[in-house]
Amino acid sequence: MDRIKKKFVQEGLDLTLSSQPSQCEYDLKVDGRLKAQLLALSCSAPPERHDCEYERYGVCNVFMASEPLAGRRLSKVTERRTKRDLAVFLQDIAASYLDVKRITLVMDNLNTAGSLYEAFTLEQAKALWDRFAFVYNPKHGRWLNMAEIEINAMVSQCLE
Repeated sequence: MDRIKKKFVQEGLDLTLSSQPSQCEYDLKVDGRLKAQLLALSCSAPPERHDCEYERYGVCNVFMASEPLAGRRLSKVTERRTKRDLAVFLQDIAASYLDVKRITLVMDNLNTAGSLYEAFTLEQAKALWDRFAFVYNPKHGRWLNMAEIEINAMVSQCLE
């Protein structure tokens, strides 16, 4: 494409479109008609661009815990994602599973221990910490696809 455009600038339209015998041992795949179309396309003005914008009406944070085999989902919406908000959500999960001795929770790499010890007394934080077995997903892992699917399902059920 650049060769055709350069040839047009240097030699003019007639020489650019004329077929000259090739000294190469391969078949020519671009004929004069196609050269003309490519030349017209490369010299024409670019198409008009449209930028789609949306208006943001605010943001929020959604904590979500899912137990897919039981068909159970816990969620909590907060104004922001603070350590205290995470600690309270973990407390809500623990309260929902009083009959379970240890809860396995797959999650992203949040400062879980710090959030518990900042939000609760030492005894409360330790008791809550001992209830959970935290499994952190790897940096480039896709373990949280299930959580993303659950959040999308919840959004489609709850929002217009």
